[in-house]
Amino acid sequence: MTRMATRLLGDLGWARSRSVALTRTCPGTAFSLLASALLVACGALPARPELPASHALSSSLDSPLARVAHDSATAPSVSGFRLMAGGYYSLDARIELVRLARDSLDVQYYLIQNDRAGRLFMRSLRDAALRGVRVRLLVDDLNTVGGDPMFRGLAAFPNV
Repeated sequence: MTRMATRLLGDLGWARSRSVALTRTCPGTAFSLLASALLVACGALPARPELPASHALSSSLDSPLARVAHDSATAPSVSGFRLMAGGYYSLDARIELVRLARDSLDVQYYLIQNDRAGRLFMRSLRDAALRGVRVRLLVDDLNTVGGDPMFRGLAAFPNV
């Protein structure tokens, strides 16, 4: 054991020794670890309610957005993306796409936070749902801590 590790263990309440063996154990730490393991083992996700299957709607060319997407594609079997100059422009473009949607929105996001931009986007999705647009939102849950009320609020609306 290195001198730094021995010193660190000594600072944490473990016995300090120049030898490799520890001469004293800490029963409080062992109990805390055991209690933590038992509490984690008792925790589980709530049962997921049965939901009807949901699939993407087929597009029709009578929608203005479908015509724009169709006309800008190089081939019917090719998908693509468009780079935006900055965050403000891309947020404006997404909000405008949501406002122009008539039939459905299938939105996939990595991160939606409870900030001005996130609330604006979520309000736009809500307004689209109230207009009768079917809204499906897929968000990576890696960074959604504290956002559950916001997502549950949107999910409470019909068509979401």
